[in-house]
Formats: sequence, structure tokens, C-alpha cells
Amino acid sequence: MNSEQSALLMQIVAGLSQVLILWGILWLTLRVLCSGLVAIWLTNGLILTGIIAALITHLGFELNLYDRLDSRGVLITGIMALNLVVVPLFYWLDKRKARLQSVIRIPETVLHGLSFMGGAGSALIAQKRFHHKTAKQGFRRKTWGALILNGALFYGLLFI
Repeated sequence: MNSEQSALLMQIVAGLSQVLILWGILWLTLRVLCSGLVAIWLTNGLILTGIIAALITHLGFELNLYDRLDSRGVLITGIMALNLVVVPLFYWLDKRKARLQSVIRIPETVLHGLSFMGGAGSALIAQKRFHHKTAKQGFRRKTWGALILNGALFYGLLFI
């Protein structure tokens, strides 16, 4: 192993260490606010969103789509990651667990939390696509409410 490979390996180890520390801090913060199961699912969802957002950002730089990235761009990239991967993945996992009659399911609080954080559009699509949570009117009303709130927030983010 040459010095360049060794340096790259050290950077990867340092990055993974930072992700683990961030996961722990985020979990502890969420654990204070909600139950352990909800904290674990939300933490995993947010970390996965961050990783995918970083990949989308890297791809944008590689394709020369932008020269610099401001805080608005970071937020938009995070919302893209949440909608493209995290919310559909969580709905698919919960539907799969429901079919298998698994005891440990993804709490509705987590699905609503992801919807209110910017993933309501993909939540509605995932509900329709996976035929999941479609019979629960209260659940659907909250998701539509999240979509209206997301629309107002996106409008403010993009035009104000």
C-alpha cells in the first residue's frame, strides 16, 4: 500500500468515525424527545438522507452543474434525497414488515416526521404505489396536511 492509498484509507476511516459520532449525537437528541424505537428510525432516516444528499451534491460538482453550493442548495439537495430514496424506502420496508406480520414495524410517527420534514410528496406516491396506509383516513389527512405545509415551505425557500 503506497502513501496515497494509506492517506485515502485514513480519510475514509475518519469520515466513518464522524458519521458514527453524528449518529450517536442525533440519536441521543431524538431519544430525549421521543421513544427509543422512533429515535432509531428517525436517526437512520436522517443519516441516510445526509449520505444520499452528499452523493447528489458530489454528482452535481462532477457534472459541473454548479460552481459553489450555498445553504439553500444544501437544503434542496437534502429534500431531494429524502423524496427520492428515504421516504419510499421506509414505506416499502413498513409494507414488507406488515406483510410478514413483523412485530417491529416502523412507527407512524416516523413516517409522519419524514413527511413533515419535506417528504410528503413522495409519501403520497409511496402510499399509492405500495398500497400502504391507504385505508387509514387519519393517516392520509396528516400526509396531505404535510404536503400543504411542504408546498408553502418550498415556495418560501425558492422564491423568498
